[in-house]
Amino acid sequence: MRSVAKSSVVGMLIVLAAVVAAAAAFDRSMPLLGLPGSALLRHARNAGLRPVAEGFADRRYRADGTLVPRREPEAVLTGTRQVVDQALRLAATGEIASLCVHGDTPGAVALARAVRDALRAAGIELAPFAPPAAY
Repeated sequence: MRSVAKSSVVGMLIVLAAVVAAAAAFDRSMPLLGLPGSALLRHARNAGLRPVAEGFADRRYRADGTLVPRREPEAVLTGTRQVVDQALRLAATGEIASLCVHGDTPGAVALARAVRDALRAAGIELAPFAPPAAY
């Protein structure tokens, strides 16, 4: 091999290994978040870290479970009903322990509140997956 591009499979594995190594060096007890079934979570688990599957209420998914890249049209969900419905679907799978609404999504605070209210109304318990950080 004469070169490795970051976007190649080998390049991506190098990046994943570097992220896991950095997390382990910083704090082995710190959860490492990633998409359910992702290589990142497998690497984290194999390194003895705590992998946490994360879902995104405000992002569109492809059929294979990966996220639609933000550069593509309608990759970011901004409608309250869309975001709430997606959050409920993701929570119902039982595959995620963290549900994210990105802070840069238009109306993020209102969307997060709507998601919280809908999850509670559906009887889904909300709880932290990690203790608060001590600063």
